Amino acid sequence: MTPETAIAMLDRALARAGTTVKLRRIFPGSPPAWSDVDVRMLIRSPSEDWLTAGFKQTDSMFIMSLSQIQTAGWPGGASDGTAHPELPRSGAGGDKIFQLGTPRQIEAVKPIEIDGDIVRVEGMMKGPATAA
Repeated sequence: MTPETAIAMLDRALARAGTTVKLRRIFPGSPPAWSDVDVRMLIRSPSEDWLTAGFKQTDSMFIMSLSQIQTAGWPGGASDGTAHPELPRSGAGGDKIFQLGTPRQIEAVKPIEIDGDIVRVEGMMKGPATAA
């Protein structure tokens, strides 16, 4: 399977079965600034196995495509020097996902590649998080 085929298949699946959320990158400063983009994600609550492994009921796993992010030119501005500034950032001070208006903290991000091209992003988020 080519990267283009995999991305197209994911985009169609997310259009059909995903949910629209707001992805926010916060830029430090006084006052802080941010950049938002609407993206489609497949969001799953933790299963019983995940809860047993230490996940909480408020944790969620997500799958997303970079297509909408790249089309929007998010996060905008100058490059931050990373290879893929469009990838969501995890951890304290990282990006937030607003699901139904509630901010969620991205805890982990795992890009999935085919032939060196990112075709899907999987991750975990906790919530609710402090809004910015």
